[in-house]
Amino acid sequence: MITDDTTPTLSPGLTYLEASSPRTPALHQLTLAALDDLEGRAYWIDSRSTASTYAWLEGAVHPRRLEALRVARAFTAYQHHTLVQTVHERATDDDLVIVPCLDALYTDDEVPEPQARSLLADTLAVLEALAESGTTVTITTADPAVADRADHTIVIRETDLGIAFEGDTFETTLYRGPGFWQTTIPYWIDLLGICEEEALVPIATEPVQVALG
Repeated sequence: MITDDTTPTLSPGLTYLEASSPRTPALHQLTLAALDDLEGRAYWIDSRSTASTYAWLEGAVHPRRLEALRVARAFTAYQHHTLVQTVHERATDDDLVIVPCLDALYTDDEVPEPQARSLLADTLAVLEALAESGTTVTITTADPAVADRADHTIVIRETDLGIAFEGDTFETTLYRGPGFWQTTIPYWIDLLGICEEEALVPIATEPVQVALG
């Protein structure tokens, strides 16, 4: 069912965010929206300096909203692998785990290719185990093979009116801005349904006088 919400709800399992850039503000927006209903904590395992405190502080209604957010930054594949394992030991099914640029550090030259492949495979297996236990795990990746293993996919598009999301059960049909909101045809179809051709109001071919007041 299409809803008029501007941000989709992240579901338990492994979700892949398909975006043109790993630095899309959509990931921060999704995190803030998830924090509203989150009973546990949000663990952000960062790489390539994707995390932006500015984006969170600008989007949060109140800084207190960010108290459940934990950010750990990795600079090497070994650090990233260790952080994922640590979160696996701590996270519960009430938590959210966000892993942007999942495969990025495993392509660095400092890690021999066979070892890098093994580390990445183990990292992904740990995240999949978390997802299978009921934890909500969200990733971005440049590796199609990794993306194909996700349970859910949310496509992110940048538009003139803001960020648009599209998934299995969600499509952005309403864009809100300061002092305005912009709708789309699917929004009205979902709200009112599709009219039968016979039910359409005939178009007036002659001027019609309308009484005012």
